[in-house]
Amino acid sequence: MLKAYFRYQYPSSGIVQEEFFWFRYRRHMLTPLIIYAMLAVAAWNLASDDDGRSGGGERYIVHETFYRMAKQFVEDAMDEAHLRSVQGLLVLANYEALVGRWGTMWMHTTMARRLAEGIIFRETDFPWPDVQREEFDFEYQRVQRAYWHSLINDIWAAVLMDKQIGGIEIALPPKPTFDFTYRHIRIVNSESAPGYSVSLGPGALQDPRWGNTAASGDLFLLVGAISNAAYLFHHASKAPLFETFIDFEMRLTNWYLGLPENVRLEDATIARFTATSQRADLGEIISTHMFWNFARLLLMKMGLVLSLHEDPSMLRNIYDNKAFYATDSRALQFYQSSMPILTPDKAASYDQWLFHFCRCMSLQSAQNVVNLLKLGERHGVHPGHFGAGLSLPLVQVVAVSLGLVHSPDPQVVQIAVDHLVTIIRTLLRLKH
Repeated sequence: MLKAYFRYQYPSSGIVQEEFFWFRYRRHMLTPLIIYAMLAVAAWNLASDDDGRSGGGERYIVHETFYRMAKQFVEDAMDEAHLRSVQGLLVLANYEALVGRWGTMWMHTTMARRLAEGIIFRETDFPWPDVQREEFDFEYQRVQRAYWHSLINDIWAAVLMDKQIGGIEIALPPKPTFDFTYRHIRIVNSESAPGYSVSLGPGALQDPRWGNTAASGDLFLLVGAISNAAYLFHHASKAPLFETFIDFEMRLTNWYLGLPENVRLEDATIARFTATSQRADLGEIISTHMFWNFARLLLMKMGLVLSLHEDPSMLRNIYDNKAFYATDSRALQFYQSSMPILTPDKAASYDQWLFHFCRCMSLQSAQNVVNLLKLGERHGVHPGHFGAGLSLPLVQVVAVSLGLVHSPDPQVVQIAVDHLVTIIRTLLRLKH
């Protein structure tokens, strides 16, 4: 069952690294919280047979039982400022995200983030004074990655629950300098220090998704800032300034342009993921690109409401507005490599230009998410490798598509139906 965790949830939920896990597992160095939380996630993924038939109530009880057992050890984890406590809380939160327990998921994610902050800033995870700090740099990287995963989870949970997000503009610890898949790392016993040491192989720093955690961290800080602006607009009627809107758009564009080469979804990059053992890594990079398109959708919704001078309460249902869905197939050239954009001087008014821009960007981003899902299908990537946060971009695409089905143009309706079918197929593959 534990192997199923790594088959379905790793590495997008790669807080617990596989090789390190089995090393500690065989030596009884793991906490009950991590074990039971991983078993809950694994049992959830195994809750259906391979042919899609339901496994019945018994299997449901199994993963719920593991979950309840894991929760009994949460208080012990909070009393221990250690990486394994952060890992256990994050795995538990991932299970809660999978089954839709958003409130407790957010709570456990926040607890993990606070513990990770304590470890990073106070270095309580390095208690051996006779050992040089440099020897623990590798372990410190793992703590950093755990922190940034907790921050990312914290932000997307707040966005999903329509809450303000705190602590995203304060001084944050450095992002990991590289990601870990450990394919080229050998774990060896250490005689000079407790635990283990690692031996880096010649290809260890040629990780195919090198830099993805850092890129995701930068992206989600931006997602948090956009979400906070949307929250203030929706709940306090504080509309963002035009300069703020353009600044967000430029920052999203610059983030994409600044992606490391081996995290870009180009033909040369994708070719490196054809091996079965690397499909999970491809899933994590696809997920990063989906969240970039989600961030654009979040921003463009505000622009649509502003351009139409609608009440901020329309932020939830702007795609149901006739001005949005009353489009014809000639306007769908945004699906091609070039996209016609009205410039302010050619538009009848500034509002018309802003509406046209935001509509085109919204439709393009929705199509991008669908194309990314199809890319994962084509390369045999299990949807679990997209991460538990997959619900955010899917919800946005469903909202756009349910608006487009009202279009008077049958070609537009056909595109919307294709979007919805792709998402349903993804959820079925995910065994929801």
